[in-house]
Amino acid sequence: MKQAFLTLILSIAFLNGAAAEPKEITLWITDFNQQQFDDFGRTVIDPFNRSQPDYRVKAILIQHYDRELKLALSAGKGPDVLFTEGLV
Repeated sequence: MKQAFLTLILSIAFLNGAAAEPKEITLWITDFNQQQFDDFGRTVIDPFNRSQPDYRVKAILIQHYDRELKLALSAGKGPDVLFTEGLV
C-alpha cells in the first residue's frame, strides 16, 4: 500500500512539473480512523514531504467522502487524490 501511494503521488507530481514553491497536492483519505490517519501521516506523508522539496502532500481525513466529494466537485474544487478502500 505504501509503495502504491508513493508511486501515485510521484506520478501526479511529475505530470504537474517542478515549481519554485512546493506544489501542494491535496489528498483526501477515507476509511481510516483517527489513529490510522495519524500513523499514515507519520509513516508515509511526513517522509514523503521531507524527501520532495518541490511537492507537499496535504492529507485530510474525510469521513463521508461520497457527500463531501459531490459537494466539492460541484463547486469546482476537490482533492487531487482520493485514497479509499471502497468503490467511488
